[in-house]
Amino acid sequence: MKNLISLHTTDMNPLIKLGKRFLDDGSQLEITHLQGSPGNQVMRLRQVNGSKTYQLSEERFIQHLETQRFVPLEDAMDEVDFTRNILGLNDHDYRRFNFKVGIVKIADATPNGTPIETSMRQISAFCEVFNRGATAKGYKARRVPDYKTVNRWLNLYRAAGNFWVFATSDHRRRQRKKGFQANIEDFVNSVIMTEFANSNRPSVRATHEELFRQARVLFPGYSEHELEVKLPSVSTLRRRIEDSDHFHLIKRRFGDESVRKSMNYGGQHRTAPFIGGRVEIDCVRCDVLVKHPTTGAVYRPWLMVFLDVYTRCVISWEFSLAAPNALMTTRAYQRSITQDDYPYRAIASLLVPDQGAEFINESFSRQVSVFNTTVLPAPPQSPNGKPYIERFFRTMNELVFHRLIGTTFSSPEDRGDYRSEKMARIWIKEVEKIFLEALTVYHHTVHKGLGKSPHQKWKEATRDELHPPRTVSAADAMLLGMKVERRCIVKGRVELYGLFWHGPGLPELNQRLRANGRKYAEVRVNPNNLEHVWVCDERNPHEVFRCDPILPEYQRNLTLDEHEAIKDSKGLWQSIKRNESMGRVIRADFQARLRELNLGHANDDQEEQPTPMPKSERTKIRNVAKDIADQRKSPKGPYIDFNDDDDLSAI
Repeated sequence: MKNLISLHTTDMNPLIKLGKRFLDDGSQLEITHLQGSPGNQVMRLRQVNGSKTYQLSEERFIQHLETQRFVPLEDAMDEVDFTRNILGLNDHDYRRFNFKVGIVKIADATPNGTPIETSMRQISAFCEVFNRGATAKGYKARRVPDYKTVNRWLNLYRAAGNFWVFATSDHRRRQRKKGFQANIEDFVNSVIMTEFANSNRPSVRATHEELFRQARVLFPGYSEHELEVKLPSVSTLRRRIEDSDHFHLIKRRFGDESVRKSMNYGGQHRTAPFIGGRVEIDCVRCDVLVKHPTTGAVYRPWLMVFLDVYTRCVISWEFSLAAPNALMTTRAYQRSITQDDYPYRAIASLLVPDQGAEFINESFSRQVSVFNTTVLPAPPQSPNGKPYIERFFRTMNELVFHRLIGTTFSSPEDRGDYRSEKMARIWIKEVEKIFLEALTVYHHTVHKGLGKSPHQKWKEATRDELHPPRTVSAADAMLLGMKVERRCIVKGRVELYGLFWHGPGLPELNQRLRANGRKYAEVRVNPNNLEHVWVCDERNPHEVFRCDPILPEYQRNLTLDEHEAIKDSKGLWQSIKRNESMGRVIRADFQARLRELNLGHANDDQEEQPTPMPKSERTKIRNVAKDIADQRKSPKGPYIDFNDDDDLSAI
């Protein structure tokens, strides 16, 4: 029995067996379930380090093998474990299996014409050695079989073409299994998978009653007594259900989430031993309420974090009052790769987000592809898919957010009678400053999983000459933190939000696109400054053309929120397009009126990319713009300072 698998090739593909693993585009798949006879089997393959599940027919599976989509891997299980575990043999059955195989090998290797006495002497010698080892381990010795028995075993082996014919359990130790006719067997299995395995979750007895009800319709020629004889009893049906495919039973009775929980398997995530090898991303609502310093409005901010798993260092974060979106993700990614004063920055090789739309979108995928970054989403509703970032948020809650005034705590039970909304005092900028101070404490505290602080781990990893952390300059990273649109180039111009930009490189780019049968170019725009846009071929994002505005005076330091507010006002947008200098006057009117209503005022030291404007305040701004339109219709409009360059981007 040198190679048990190679002998079993007459009626079964040696690659189709339980426990066999295959490589599929970098991930490993394992056969976990087989159903049907060889040549017409249905198999289930599950991802080894993930949650993907495939249900394939044998024909489809062989096609994947021929196209080399599935590449077989070496078996992790040796021959002994394969025979004992896969074939379900206990110690007694496995010793009997080896005993028969050894005798059949001797008989098969004996040349024709050899005297029976000579062949039996070799078999007796083998039995003596076999029994000597069995008695040493405390097992009972086996008697030497006679010639007729050896000849019968040899004929069984030659008829089957493999030794698996001997891999059976002792019939005296097995529980008798009631057999049914083929049509009855198929009928019982179909009732189990349709009636018992459904969301109504019927009991076994109710399923048994439904089995008989359908049998009376399907087999009208059978009497009640014949149905009782041919169909299984309640106890037999219960055993058949226990032997059925539990994966489909749980999925159909309790749903996909129950399958992920009950069929889950533990294991440590494999992480590349260098910075950026695996970066987990998540976005949660902070357990604290913030209050606007002028309007008094209370919000619960969102926090997005990029965590490097190898060092446990936070390489980027982003606070926002708006719900998570693609722009928020790209801004956080831009911050993670930008070389600045923050000591922990790196370009990720693998990003592991969840299945949210803010991460799984064309805009973000296009931008991370510039650095050959792979995005591998974690399974839905499975915290084990990205456990490190989940644990980090818990650490930050205990270290920062649950200690701030206005905290919401983790649950209503923990909050108790604490009135979070009434106690809110601080604004989001102050929360971000406190969060940055807490990161300093976190990075210099010994991590239990590392045995050292994340800062020390980062310093050790940066000395790796083969995989040093990569970053880019602020000028190069600026193009990543933008909103991506697809537009046609018409007459050397592109149009977005009713505004136009032009550039000398656009006509030639348009000609190259048309020559390849394409018409759309990729346009990147900064919503906080509409003065310039950057245009490129989506298949070659490294060659970018900067485009200038058609209305430079109006678009200088213009934010998208401000532009939409003015554009929604009747008459204002048309007057701007007729007279570009008039747009400067209207913007000054607009900004002055906002200051009068205390809707917000941008400080001189404000950041270039502020927190997105909440929807309620955008509605107020639009109402203000309408009032400005009414005032400008009057001949006695307010005096406007043409040098007013106040920035409204923080509102």
